[in-house]
Amino acid sequence: MQIEGSLAWGIDHVAEWFGRRGDWADAARLHGWSNAMSARRGEQRGPAIRETHARVSGALPRHLAAAELERFTAEGAALDEDAVAAMILRACAV
Repeated sequence: MQIEGSLAWGIDHVAEWFGRRGDWADAARLHGWSNAMSARRGEQRGPAIRETHARVSGALPRHLAAAELERFTAEGAALDEDAVAAMILRACAV
């Protein structure tokens, strides 16, 4: 199943935005959450979201050490939707 409008896919764009702001830890958490949601739901990213996802996937290892990246993505995979929403709202309030 390919879903363009899923919340998880919108999160790929938000993860990229976090990275552009220099918040690579939360970008990795959101990336981990998006990956977990994809696996849980059995959904595949559409073409536009795949491009964003690939950019984030490529950028994260350039900005985080391997152990940090692993830890932050695992933390993100464990988040629920409320925690993800709260993370985004905190970033928007800054």
